[in-house]
Amino acid sequence: MLPLAPQLLEPKMLRTSSICVALILLLVSSATTCSSVGPELYQFEVIAILNGDTVQVRWLKPAPGGAYHSEKESVELVGIWSDPAREPSSAYSHRLQFLASLQGRTVQIPITIWAGSGMEPRAMPEWSAEILLEDGTSVNEFLLKNGLAMLDEGPTSGLSAAEL
Repeated sequence: MLPLAPQLLEPKMLRTSSICVALILLLVSSATTCSSVGPELYQFEVIAILNGDTVQVRWLKPAPGGAYHSEKESVELVGIWSDPAREPSSAYSHRLQFLASLQGRTVQIPITIWAGSGMEPRAMPEWSAEILLEDGTSVNEFLLKNGLAMLDEGPTSGLSAAEL
């Protein structure tokens, strides 16, 4: 057994170390009281097309607990690069036409419901999300596979070699 350093047994050091242990336990216990359920698929109606990679949707029924951010949500299609000034106009316009065909249709979006001690469950849509049709078809994958969009690979997506 290792001997304890004499300074650790002083009252001031014992109080300081007790406070540190209490703070650590408080942080650990509060981290474990907040949990998420999901993501689960929730149904929305597409109500508007905001641009080539963002749609506006309306919740068809409230999330568990009746809580949601707002009745209307703007959801960016994850993985879809869009810049009307830099991409071929035909690709952009065809993508807009396809997205416009979704208006009024029911889609599914993965949502994570967060709940913690003493707080109401809150729905947090993945603001950049994969949007699924009622039959499970991914809108994001459809756009990419059919040449209606380019994959968003981060800040350099869509830049030519000269621009890099």
